[in-house]
Amino acid sequence: MKVNEMITGGLYKPTNTSVYSDTKFPYYVMNGDPPKDIKRASIWSSRSPVNNNPLMLYLGYTREIWKINNIGKHHWFLVNGDLIVLNHNSFRHLEIF
Repeated sequence: MKVNEMITGGLYKPTNTSVYSDTKFPYYVMNGDPPKDIKRASIWSSRSPVNNNPLMLYLGYTREIWKINNIGKHHWFLVNGDLIVLNHNSFRHLEIF
C-alpha cells in the first residue's frame, strides 16, 4: 500500500508475510520537543507467515515541529488502544482489512 492510498478512519493490517513491532522512542533520533510517551512502529518483511499482526486504525497525519529521524510529517494509527506513529518505510507492508 502507498501512503497516498491511505483513507483516514480505515482499518489496515500488516500482510501475512510481515512482522509488526512497536517500540518506545529512545531507539530513534528525536529533534525538538516530542511527546514523552509516544510510540513508533515499524513493519518489515518476513520469510515465514505471521498470523498475530494487529489491526490498525489510520487516524491521518500531522506536521509537527518535533521530528523523528529528521521527518516532521507523522502518520498516526490506533493499535490495541495505543497511539502509534508508523515508520514511513512500513506502509508497503500494509493491506486493507
